[in-house]
Amino acid sequence: MMRGKTIVVTGANSGIEKAAAAELLKLQARVTMACREQKKEEDAAREIRQEAGPSQGEVVVKHLDLASLKSVHSFCEEILQEELRLDVLIKNAGVFQCTQTDEGFEMQFGVNHLGHFLLTTLLLDLLTKSAPSRIVVVTSKLYKYASPLEGAQTPLYLACAPEVEGINGRCFANCEDEELLPKATDKEVARKLWEISEIMVGLTK
Repeated sequence: MMRGKTIVVTGANSGIEKAAAAELLKLQARVTMACREQKKEEDAAREIRQEAGPSQGEVVVKHLDLASLKSVHSFCEEILQEELRLDVLIKNAGVFQCTQTDEGFEMQFGVNHLGHFLLTTLLLDLLTKSAPSRIVVVTSKLYKYASPLEGAQTPLYLACAPEVEGINGRCFANCEDEELLPKATDKEVARKLWEISEIMVGLTK
């Protein structure tokens, strides 16, 4: 059971993460749905409340536009003011667009990486204080080809399963650990990306 656990899910108004949010609600977690479009957020929250049944947790809807670093800061300020703990951060929201973010970054890089990078960095202290906490990064096209609940099984497994506690920096597919290519685990490349990202989102100069 996830009773007493606080979870933030980005992009939870549709697809895989909407299904994941509904399942986490059934497990009696407190779920914050962080989405860009207010109407879709509220509709999705109402639907998963109905789906979760009477013995459900709590769902909170908050605005988060990952294409705006200002919005990311505002969202994190609210979370840090309102939540005593954060047990799981599920990062799912993503775009496939060739436009620009509010700060002038290419949209896909700005939302899929920089927005989530800043979000994670600003919430990291709360996640650390809530240990053993988890960060789950979702990347999938499965929702286009199968029921979203099927695609949600791996992020749900990583958010809830006791046997993956303490496992870091791994890639899972179909709830199983998957070996990555060496270029995907290059620590020097990861370090450089981290340092560049800190500069780009204004954490360092």
